Amino acid sequence: MSLGYSVQEIVDTLEDAEIQNCDQPEEMIISQVVTLHAEAQQSISFVYSAQFITTALTSKASILLINRELVDAFPQKRPLIVVKNAEYSLISILQLFHPPKQSFSHISERASIHPSAIIGENTMIGDFVRIGANSKIGKDSIIEANVSIGENVTIGDAARIGANNVYHDGVTIGDRFVSFGNCTIGADGFRFVFTPAGHQKIPQVGSVIIGNDVEMGANCCVDRGGVGDTIIGDGCKFDNMVHIAHNCVLKKHVVIAAQSGMAGSTTVGNHVMISGHCALQDHIEIADGVILGGKTTVRKTISEQGFYVGEHTLSLSEFKKFRKNLSHLVHFEQWTKRLEQLEAQVSEAENKGDS
Repeated sequence: MSLGYSVQEIVDTLEDAEIQNCDQPEEMIISQVVTLHAEAQQSISFVYSAQFITTALTSKASILLINRELVDAFPQKRPLIVVKNAEYSLISILQLFHPPKQSFSHISERASIHPSAIIGENTMIGDFVRIGANSKIGKDSIIEANVSIGENVTIGDAARIGANNVYHDGVTIGDRFVSFGNCTIGADGFRFVFTPAGHQKIPQVGSVIIGNDVEMGANCCVDRGGVGDTIIGDGCKFDNMVHIAHNCVLKKHVVIAAQSGMAGSTTVGNHVMISGHCALQDHIEIADGVILGGKTTVRKTISEQGFYVGEHTLSLSEFKKFRKNLSHLVHFEQWTKRLEQLEAQVSEAENKGDS
């Protein structure tokens, strides 16, 4: 990591950035990126939402990266780097201070690579990697230690494969793929037929096809198709511990948070966002642009874009009504007692009237 960059050097890496309240940006050195709560010298922090303004006003950071619409909330003496989207600009700053690991042409003597496998230029192969027959790894890739790649596997350029990943035979992966440790791609789908002799496995003869710019966190599993293929579209991003079952089709730019999974033959549309701990039933479809709240259980097709949440996959407005009604239900016993009291009062009044 560099010892530091001047504010001017940092701004030069950003799009449409403006420096405010900093007279000598070429001499003000920044050595680290920190949170708003950190107490650190020569540091830069960031504010991309109005909800963080109160904390930012007391931040000890030397300079703040902020959204343009938030400028008026800060005193005129506060050094600022003003941009359209601070969260997006933060990417460039973090890459400046923490450059991504670069590949270089090196194959470990401890790796086992079949003679028919093809390894692209400038690709690094770590210790105890195994690559099977007729497999192809693109250029500028990094394959970390203990990765197992089966036969007839194709991985595109600029891949970053974490330690202990397992890719079974026939898997196809596009360019700029990233997977962290212990992912398994192309294992058999979970499908059996029950007979008097017990559960009989149905052979899983399909494969997995993954597009470009896909990223998977640690411990993700994508099963191969039963007869067809399991397909993951371009730009999909998975958190840790995501499971995709056999024959599922995820279109482009699907985002899935941790501990979520879907059963076989589910189709998920473009730009769908699935929060943590969601469960999707088999043989259903999710429309483009759907957002699923945390712990949502989906048992039927969702055909319209919207925000859905809860065990019954309710829309957000329906879920709010559900929670309100549920709170009423919790107090149902109190209402019953109150009704009984009112009935007794009415009965007593009627009896007095008769007398």
